[in-house]
Formats: sequence, structure tokens, C-alpha cells
Amino acid sequence: MSRQSDEPSLDFLLLEEEIRRQCPDCETVFLCRRMGDGALALVRDFFVIVKQMKHLAESRVCILDSYSIPVSILKHKKELFVLQIWHAMGAIKKFGYQSLGREGGRDARLARAMEMHKGYDAIVSGSQAMVPFFAEAFGAPRKKFLPVGMPRIDYLLENEEKLRHVVRSQHPEWKGKTVVLYAPTFRRNREYQTDDLLRAMDWDKYVLIVKGHPLKELEVSDSQAETCDSYSAMELLPAADIVITDYSAISIEAAALLKPVYFYVYDLEEYARDTGLNIDLEAEMPGCVYRDAAALAAGMEREYPRDSIRRFRDTYVAQAAQKRLATKAIAACVLQRIKEAGR
Repeated sequence: MSRQSDEPSLDFLLLEEEIRRQCPDCETVFLCRRMGDGALALVRDFFVIVKQMKHLAESRVCILDSYSIPVSILKHKKELFVLQIWHAMGAIKKFGYQSLGREGGRDARLARAMEMHKGYDAIVSGSQAMVPFFAEAFGAPRKKFLPVGMPRIDYLLENEEKLRHVVRSQHPEWKGKTVVLYAPTFRRNREYQTDDLLRAMDWDKYVLIVKGHPLKELEVSDSQAETCDSYSAMELLPAADIVITDYSAISIEAAALLKPVYFYVYDLEEYARDTGLNIDLEAEMPGCVYRDAAALAAGMEREYPRDSIRRFRDTYVAQAAQKRLATKAIAACVLQRIKEAGR
């Protein structure tokens, strides 16, 4: 189940494939629907929730990557195992219960009334280092966490060269230039600020791909920047030579590939105050954090501090994911719980 997209995510598809490989008799149902705004969307979402309730009553396992109203507020049969794999490898910024009442967070009274993030039997984390932050965000004990990483990391590491070739072969005009992917985080009550970065780019040397969050469109004022609408930010990671972000967990996915990552945090103090951060980026990624676009552009001309990104990867990308074993570990957890429930 997901409210992130109308289609199953790559993590869902990879996990289903592995579960079916280990247990061919398993039947899988995808219930993916992005929640909308307005009266019509409210009616549609009501029927989606009713359908979710039906399948929760019939299923042995529920896997979700986002908050689910029926999972959290209903009482379920004891045999149902609920696994939250979330939709991000980690949490640079605070979320969930960490950010209640903050400008970028949910309304505290509504979140508690809706039992936000209750009902999970296990929760996947991108690393052991992220468990304390996820435990706060989900209001869950640390013993519930499975810190093995995400299936998408297995996929990226296994297919990096192939994915890079597919994208690059469609853009021969990029040849001889450094490809930069700019993918900032979702900003609930804030607008993206890209103009300074666009002005700072040396277009003779760089290709800049700008990707907003799937839930929030990012408008680009300079026609020289590319959006590559056919690909998601994650799919573009292998094709990129450099990744620029702010507080997005795409920095962790990029670190898994050991891509040079720069943090363009023009509103660092304000964002830390209003939304909150789990990670001190300047302490953990020295030489990679910039508030000013011109300084960032100049920094990209210098040698990248490779030790910083290696430490970042080893801290926030689980060893299972680095070894391409995350999908197998999550599937094994699911199937073990099915086996135990059947005894």
C-alpha cells in the first residue's frame, strides 16, 4: 500500500519479485494511490480506503511505504504482519513525530487523533545510524527496526553502468560535459529557490538537470537547464557525475554510488529552526556544504573530498545494502513472519 504514487514503486516491485522467488505461492495485491486535494479527491480517497480495509482483513502481510489511515486507526487481526519500508533511505530533516507543530510538519492534534504511524510490527531503516531518528519520527521502539537498507540500493549498485549508458545514449549532446543532478527535498510550505544556482552555472562546462520532489513541482526559469521528464531523480543518479541537493535523502542514495554530493543549503539556519535537522551536515560533510551558489560553483572546480563521501556512505548506507542484500533481507523477514504465524 502506498499514498506516494499511483504506481508501485521500484522498492515494491523488487521486493515482490524476491518474495515470489522465495515463495512462489504468495499472492500480491498493489494498492497505490496518491492522495489528492479537493472534494472529488476526497470521495475517491474514501473508496480507496474502503478497498484497503478489505484487503487488510484478508491479508497475512501488509507492506507500506508511507502513512496509512486504516493501518494506523483500525484494530487488526493478530495474524496480520505490518511492515513499514518508508520511501526514503534516511532522514536528513526531521519528520513525523519529530516535526509535529513545526512549520514543515503535521498538525500535532490531527496527527495524534489519526494515530499517525501506529500499527507497525517492523520498520525498515537505511542504516543503524538512522534508527534513533526513525524511532523518534515513528514513535516506535528501536527493537522494531530492520536496518538493512532499501531494495533500490541493490538495484542501483547492480545496474549502475547499464542505467548510465541508457540515459547518456539518449543525450549525445552531453558528451564532453560534466552532468550535474540538482534534486532538492520536498518543501511543504516553502518555495524552491533555483535562480542563484542557475546563474552560477558555467553552461559551457556543465549540464544541469533539475528535478523537484514527486509531490511538488519545481519550475525552472533558465531554458538551459534540463528536467529529463522521462526519468525520476533516482533513475538519473547513475548518469550524473555530480549530485547537488539540500536536505534530501537522495544524498544517501548518491553516497551508495560514491557520487560527489554537494549540499546547497541557502536557508540552513531558517530550515533547521522551522523544520529541524537530524544531521549536522557541515560537521559530517566538510567541504561539501554551501549556502551561496557562487561559492558552490567555485567549490565544484576544486578536487572533491572523497573521504567525506566514503564516511557518509559507511555511516548511512547499511552494509546489507552495500553488499546488495537488502531485498533478500527484507523478504526473509516477511516470509519468516508468515511462517511463524502459520504454526
